[in-house]
Amino acid sequence: MRLGRQTLLAYCDAGGVVERVPGDAHPALIRFRQQLGKRLAKKGIEVAWQPASDGCNLCVHLVEVDRGRPYLVLPMAVFGGLLLSSLVPAARVRVFGVLTTSSQDVPPTDFMHIAKASTITAKSGIRVCADRAAKQTARTVRRWLKNLVAQALRARPI
Repeated sequence: MRLGRQTLLAYCDAGGVVERVPGDAHPALIRFRQQLGKRLAKKGIEVAWQPASDGCNLCVHLVEVDRGRPYLVLPMAVFGGLLLSSLVPAARVRVFGVLTTSSQDVPPTDFMHIAKASTITAKSGIRVCADRAAKQTARTVRRWLKNLVAQALRARPI
């Protein structure tokens, strides 16, 4: 059963993010928002980004952005093989979020996703991590909405 188009009020914040190199959080935040909107739009869920977290169903905070050690990946892959290159500290994006509804019957659901990627350049590593975090968050949002609809159908009198 497919439901009509749904709108999700969302807020995304990078305040208080821990970043190894200053300036990495903003591109990660932009990429995360784009990918999350795109992935949810494919499933019929429109994301309306809000400037403040008041009244939002989804509040996402970037907790950590780390570009890792990309300059070590290529030498390790060439000289040590793929096994050693996988041991290099990878780029990492950590996201924390809370899903809420206006109903008092449903408690808020919180989640944390950590995405890692080992790439040749730091910029592509952060981009890949933001994409993976958006994919994990979109999956969590879809499951949450599916459970909400199921609870509403069960609660409806026949």
